[in-house]
Amino acid sequence: AIPLLTAARTKPVRESLKEKVTFLLGSCLFERKQDKESIPLFESVIANVSSPLAPHAAFRSGEAHLRLNENDKAAAKFQLFIDQPAFQNVAGLSDRALLRLAFAQAEQGKHADSEKTSALLISRFPKSPFLIEAQFMQGRALQAQKKYDAAIKAYQIVIDATDNEFAAKAQFQIGTSNMEAKLFDAAVKNFLNVVYSYAYPEWSAAALCQAADASIQQK
Repeated sequence: AIPLLTAARTKPVRESLKEKVTFLLGSCLFERKQDKESIPLFESVIANVSSPLAPHAAFRSGEAHLRLNENDKAAAKFQLFIDQPAFQNVAGLSDRALLRLAFAQAEQGKHADSEKTSALLISRFPKSPFLIEAQFMQGRALQAQKKYDAAIKAYQIVIDATDNEFAAKAQFQIGTSNMEAKLFDAAVKNFLNVVYSYAYPEWSAAALCQAADASIQQK
């Protein structure tokens, strides 16, 4: 597909078709993880913000920047889903873009911004399939700001909503929140809840180590 689409971009075709060809070529390169080559193609599509392809190009450009560890540039692309009205309610995309923005902000250490973005996703898309992940992300942002009580409440919402791996991770993070707050007795109980309530060996192993550490802190 890449040679055909590359050749098609040299042909005298109408602008809307050229834009589609550009997006498809960028997408092919993106799928092959040729991120540096795909980003300029996506940028040319994003330039026409009224295009129905622009939000999709912005999202993929953001993901490409994340893979290149360019978190600031990724955040700028995902920020368009807040700043551009045409990007704000794209089915199956806008909520996911907000989640990735919260992630990119957290990777930059901008935890207050990550908290706000997660809250925006939760309020704007209450039926999103990414709602639980957003709630977990909000908990992580609150925990990073040492707002432990608020973080634990956010994690508890995750635990109450599901029994999948996010619940195990949330229970684990409640334990680490209590560890950071030096509430070691509570932390031991939280970590053991991970072991006895969920069937995720990786998290159980980590929780046992943390429970042991908390016990040492208790002497």
